[in-house]
Amino acid sequence: MEGYIWMVSAAGVPHRCPAIEDPKCASEVEWQALPCSSSSIRTLVATSSAAYAIDQHGKVLVLVLPSHVAIRQKVQLFANQRWYPLLRWMRPLPTDRGRFSDEAGETATNPSNFEVSPGWSWEEPWAVHRDSRRFDKEGWEYAFGFDGPKWANSCGRSHFVRRKLLKRHMRYTFTDQWVEMSDPTSSRLFVELSVCGLPGGENLLFALADDGIIYRRTGLKASRPEGDIWCALPKIQIKGFEVDDVTLIACSPVVPTLIATSWDGKLYYRTGISKSLPSGLTWLPMATPKDLPVTSIAIGTSALWCVTADGKVWMSRLETNNLKTEQHLGKIRLDSFQELSRGVCRLSLMASDQLLCVSNEDEKILIRSGISDNEPSGKSFERLVARTDQSDEKWMSVYAGACKLQTVPDYWTNAQTLQLKKEMIEFKKAEWRIQILDLLKTANERSWRAMKDVKAQVGVEDETNSEEIDVKRFRCQLRTATDAFKSASVVVTKDSVEINVEEKLTARIVHADILSALPSFSTFADEATRDNCHVALEDIIRAQLASSLRDRQGQCLWSTTANGVIQYHCLAELTSVQDGIENHVPIEKTKRLTVKGHFEKVEVGAQRCVWAVCKTGSVYALSSDFDPLDKEDGQSFGGKIVDEVILEIYEYQKWALFRGFVTFQSKTKGIGPWMDATTGFPVPRLYSSLRSRDWSWVDAHWNCEVEANPADEGWLYSNDIALFFDSDQGKVRRRKWTRRARFECRGPWVRVDAPPTGDVQVGKAGNFKSLFNTQHLIPNIKNRAFCLRVALTRDGHVLLRNGVCRRSPQGTSWSQIRTEDPMRCVAIGEADFLWAIGKDCRLMLLNLKNTDDFSRSEWEECSVQPQGLVQLLQTSRLAKIGLACPGDKVYLQVCDKLLRIDTEKGTVSEPYLLDNLRQVAADSRNRVWLLGELLTRVGDWFVAPYPDGLRTIIKIRKAERIPNRSMIRISAF
Repeated sequence: MEGYIWMVSAAGVPHRCPAIEDPKCASEVEWQALPCSSSSIRTLVATSSAAYAIDQHGKVLVLVLPSHVAIRQKVQLFANQRWYPLLRWMRPLPTDRGRFSDEAGETATNPSNFEVSPGWSWEEPWAVHRDSRRFDKEGWEYAFGFDGPKWANSCGRSHFVRRKLLKRHMRYTFTDQWVEMSDPTSSRLFVELSVCGLPGGENLLFALADDGIIYRRTGLKASRPEGDIWCALPKIQIKGFEVDDVTLIACSPVVPTLIATSWDGKLYYRTGISKSLPSGLTWLPMATPKDLPVTSIAIGTSALWCVTADGKVWMSRLETNNLKTEQHLGKIRLDSFQELSRGVCRLSLMASDQLLCVSNEDEKILIRSGISDNEPSGKSFERLVARTDQSDEKWMSVYAGACKLQTVPDYWTNAQTLQLKKEMIEFKKAEWRIQILDLLKTANERSWRAMKDVKAQVGVEDETNSEEIDVKRFRCQLRTATDAFKSASVVVTKDSVEINVEEKLTARIVHADILSALPSFSTFADEATRDNCHVALEDIIRAQLASSLRDRQGQCLWSTTANGVIQYHCLAELTSVQDGIENHVPIEKTKRLTVKGHFEKVEVGAQRCVWAVCKTGSVYALSSDFDPLDKEDGQSFGGKIVDEVILEIYEYQKWALFRGFVTFQSKTKGIGPWMDATTGFPVPRLYSSLRSRDWSWVDAHWNCEVEANPADEGWLYSNDIALFFDSDQGKVRRRKWTRRARFECRGPWVRVDAPPTGDVQVGKAGNFKSLFNTQHLIPNIKNRAFCLRVALTRDGHVLLRNGVCRRSPQGTSWSQIRTEDPMRCVAIGEADFLWAIGKDCRLMLLNLKNTDDFSRSEWEECSVQPQGLVQLLQTSRLAKIGLACPGDKVYLQVCDKLLRIDTEKGTVSEPYLLDNLRQVAADSRNRVWLLGELLTRVGDWFVAPYPDGLRTIIKIRKAERIPNRSMIRISAF
């Protein structure tokens, strides 16, 4: 979900509307009323996790939104004791720290008298924190004195004090309920609120009191939505004169910006607002449209809208810095504004600069249609379809700053669109239709196998090979070894693919030898030609697979390339069947197809349920109706895949005598003048062409990262082009250029509503029990086996997806698996065991089958906790790590290193270095797969023990690799 749009009716009742670009059912888009039982609401703002409102009495209220991840806080305090000779351990001396304190020694409340804030409740009683690396069996750690730098987990002769860490969790339980925000100054009344965005997704809350003073709420964060206290900002002073009576405030939902409007319609903005300086530096004046007084204002990412006292609506573009951390409001002039229309008020902008407002005429909510990067002012105002019980409802205000939609969905302005989509979805998910399709598919498979057997016995030639296939020719430009471009053509015939350079045959590839066709940057005359060429090559591979012999299990593999392209590997292809024994095609000769989409990671498990995660953290499930071997390319599916990446390229230069640093004329040690930072392939200089028509640029231009070396325009130096660039002098140098690009297309993927996710794991067995009864959501659910799906959010929370099966690959709901601390990585092992490594670098284990309530799950600490492993994880805290758990072995990936943990013998291997290791995974047969430069299946490991018996050395002994040869790359410069 891309956030909510919030509305306040004329009666003071707030409503919210889910911002869903492609809704799946009508219940998800209904406007939900959230009235406050004590009073009516006057104005409202929101973040992605909470809403803030001012009631009719001037009090600020907070409503925490329901989330897949519970808002929990850990409360910790130490119980301190001192040793008295000839006596025993007793309470500390009066000169020591208190009996209960925090780690710094500040006195804490007795645990029996500890009370929680309103809206919070305890989850469990106080417990002793146990960690064998730090505490003894009873939970104590010992030192010479309380201020000592070192604490030991066992008592020694020089230890005279000890402490025990007590912990307890509290949870916020008042979700979807309005709670008054605490304020020691109860007489203070507020009239306006505004939420300011910070980089990283954090927010600042500003409020305008009735005395004209602007306040900021301190301590505001997702885990503490009510914050701490109100802090006053300095009054506006311009040239020594103080500006009184501020009447309005406005903030950007993305960029840290605060604008204030005085009683006479003048505008002022606060400079220097940042995470480290949330209150900013000073106030400066800014221009208004033709110097007219302003009555309403809204600011987005690159647009500023306002309404003047004469009722006119104005818009101005904004300039921002490269990091999107500051808007240059001082550059706005009197003539920078564009006059648009009249008759609206209470403006609100999304992060994508889409505008919503309230009509003055009938008090309905309007949205500005046609807003884009090329046309930031849009085309016209259209009425938003109100999906409430009262069709004649009038509205007081609207807020869209928490909404992240890039475009306006059709069903927002067209009441008929949603009904048509709903009917189509109900038809596609009808049980009778699914059963008919399954029967047809089974009958078709049997008929195909029978026909193949008859042809093999009679010796009849395959009809598909004798069919005449039209010759297809695609014009392009190819880069030669000297980096020169030559005119070329790709000719697809019924038997082969020919590549002609300047009308001369350069290469000829037989259809049977084509294993894969990867889309990439192209040199074709136009994008349509490039895409058509790729489709033609994919059809050749698909036809080869359709006419080949395959095993009954339908073995397959899914992988992602370094630039996010999804590939389906058909491991089920057979060379022959003799005496009932199936002989598979060697893994290095397996064919693979490209699947529509762009993801960072893809996982497949039982019942062929495929899940994937994109760069933005969104989770997608593959539609159960999709089969890669079908010619259908996914365009007929209703799913929409959206992703955004930051493309990075390196510019290289070398030193030349009498000329200084110059650009390369050819490659040196495999490195050219411009190289892709992700794939390591050469690219053109600051190219503008993207891989396909599904891509578009977000940034207008390439941006040079000068922060690496501001004194020298971002250049870093080295004496060897193949070594690290980290010095300020050398014979070669490079710098990085970045540019954001957006991927958006229709495909066979269903969006799974989830918080920003870093990783997904899938179970290989399809017999996992569902936590909740979802009979009303999935027909015949009692007769179905569920697939285990676990997601790890970017902030370390572990979620379990319920109701995932073949008919419903996206599942029904999330359950949070309780963890003591955030997790760094998770993996599903054999027999539904869940392995994880926490932020404290401990290896943890949870048996999901023996857990009925995941909110109270108890993790077990694995007995294998060698110091070498802990040190490696601690030195790689910022590196991405991964787990794979085949059988009783755990394979841990840390950057390019791989470790093998034998949980049965209690040994851990030394790190095994692999080139460009990106992912380690295990299949249903407990075989290990490594994804790096090549895709490798490891059949066995050579294990040699160290003399200490606690460590081992591993080395790949039996490995099968999928090379990149026999693959046609659709190149594109």
